[in-house]
This record gives sequence, structure tokens and C-alpha cells, in this order.
Amino acid sequence: MHSRSVTLGVAALLTSWLAGCGGEPIDEAGAKALWERIHAEGYQTWARAPGWESRQPTVSVHGQTADIFVNDAVVSALGAQGQAAWPVNALFVKDGYESDALAVVAAMEKRESGWYFAEWDSAGKAKFAGSPSVCVDCHQAAPDFVFSTVPP
Repeated sequence: MHSRSVTLGVAALLTSWLAGCGGEPIDEAGAKALWERIHAEGYQTWARAPGWESRQPTVSVHGQTADIFVNDAVVSALGAQGQAAWPVNALFVKDGYESDALAVVAAMEKRESGWYFAEWDSAGKAKFAGSPSVCVDCHQAAPDFVFSTVPP
């Protein structure tokens, strides 16, 4: 009996740990910190990405329609000429909607170590966080990992 409960406990722990992208662990602490930060900064009041001045249809995994918000580091970089990459601290946040209901919030932040990705459900529960292969594999097709109407 004891061995069965230990086995079930280990299985539950592994299932939880592997619940991230493609079986990868979720950086829960990092996701929580970024979620709290973007909300404290009122990300929905930030500038909108070029071409996303209003909610637009999207073919991405982040919803049927989306709003994309960018922080001041991105706004400053958009005015730079000849830039080869987005600057450290560039932060993009995408609200993805299904039938006009917020379904996901996705963010990507350029850090010294590279891009940090996070995606949450509408209540703020992390689905992905860190450098999950599902995010990296998709975004690596874009210049400096950012799909945009304006190249870096």
C-alpha cells in the first residue's frame, strides 16, 4: 500500500513537472514574476505594435484574434535605423481571444541571456515559461525571434 501511494505521488509530481511545452518544465517563479510585472505596469496601456493598432485576426496558436502591446524599449527601437536585433528589455505582450473572450496572454522579453517566453491562461496560470522548444521552434523563423510588420 505504501509503495503504491509513493508511486502515485511520484507520478503526479512528474506529470506536473512535465506539464510545460512538449514535456519541458515550466519556470513557475519566472512566469509569476513576469505576470505580476506586466500587470503592475498596465501593459494594456502601452503602445501597440505596428499594424496592430486594434485587435486583428491571427493565424497563430495564441487565439483567433489578438491585441499586441509593446513596451518603451520596443518603441525606441522601432525608430532606430539599421538595427540588427531588438534591444535587451524589449517586451511584447499578446492578448489572444477566442470568440471575444480572452483566452491567453503571451509575452516575450529580450534578456541578456536571450528571449524569455511565457504564456498564461486568462486567469494567469502559466502554460509555458522560460525557453520552451515549442515557442523557440516557432519564433526562430522570424528575424531575432519576433514576427513583426517592421523588422528590427
